[in-house]
Amino acid sequence: MIITHGKYVTGWIKDATLSMKQKGLLIVFTTTGTITLEELASHFSDSIEVIKNTVTELVFKGWLACDTSVKQKRNKAEPTQDEIDIINYLNKKLGLKKGFAANNTQTVRLLNAILTNYTKQDVLDVIDLKCRKWIGTEFQMYLRPSTLFNKNKFEGYAMNIDCQGSQTREATPLQMLE
Repeated sequence: MIITHGKYVTGWIKDATLSMKQKGLLIVFTTTGTITLEELASHFSDSIEVIKNTVTELVFKGWLACDTSVKQKRNKAEPTQDEIDIINYLNKKLGLKKGFAANNTQTVRLLNAILTNYTKQDVLDVIDLKCRKWIGTEFQMYLRPSTLFNKNKFEGYAMNIDCQGSQTREATPLQMLE
């Protein structure tokens, strides 16, 4: 969905029926003109649902317009460098030549969700922990992004690291990527 201006862009500032949240959202449009809902969400700490509701209210009032007929140009997700590094690290730890794709839409979404609350190093530490515990066991088949980066499961994995303390390594995960 592409979101664009509705009414003349500066008239909203005088509209007393708009909340501060709605006006804050409209400020983004004074510099961007058009934006996708996902790009808009990257500018705010609110959930995508809250932003979607705010956009809907602004569309209803005529301040914004949505074009749902426009499809986004990209079919594959565009991972950040941290997400690419994490997937490359997982592939390296598992000894996979082809390995998991860093631009897989589901993998990018999963990593994006956990990287809002955890650091790249936290994710690499979880990979280390689970590889140490699961390689060579019946759980080895679960060393995949859909399990490791599942937001609900990841918190428990990260808590295991906190409980066990830092592990000694020959090289840190970040050094292995270099």
